[in-house]
Amino acid sequence: AYRATSAEGVVMAVRYEDNDPSGDLNFWAGAIDAKLRRSGYTAVERKKVASVDAVEGQQLRYVTDRGGREHAFWVTVFVTEEAVVTVEAGGDVAFFTDAEKRIQETIATLDLKS
Repeated sequence: AYRATSAEGVVMAVRYEDNDPSGDLNFWAGAIDAKLRRSGYTAVERKKVASVDAVEGQQLRYVTDRGGREHAFWVTVFVTEEAVVTVEAGGDVAFFTDAEKRIQETIATLDLKS
C-alpha cells in the first residue's frame, strides 16, 4: 500500500493482507518471525506497539548480513478482524540508526480502524 526510500537506502513499506486464515496478533507475529528466522535473520528484540487508534501491535526487530555489512530489519504487525497490516523498515545499520526515531513516529500515526 505504501513504499518509501531515503537517499541512504533506508526503506519503509506498508502492506495490507486479508486476515485469512483468521488469526490473532500472536499467530501472525509468530508466523512472520518463523519465516524470517528460516531466511537467515537474527532476532534482536520484540516490542509492544500501538497505532494512533489504539490497535495493539508487535514490532519484531532483526539484523542480517548483506555483502559484509550489518542491516537492520523491523516488521511491525497489526491485526484487525479483516486485515493483517505489516510495516517493514530496513537498511544498513549505519544509516538505519539515524532514521529509527522517524520510523517509530511514522508507525505510530497509522490509523487502522478507519
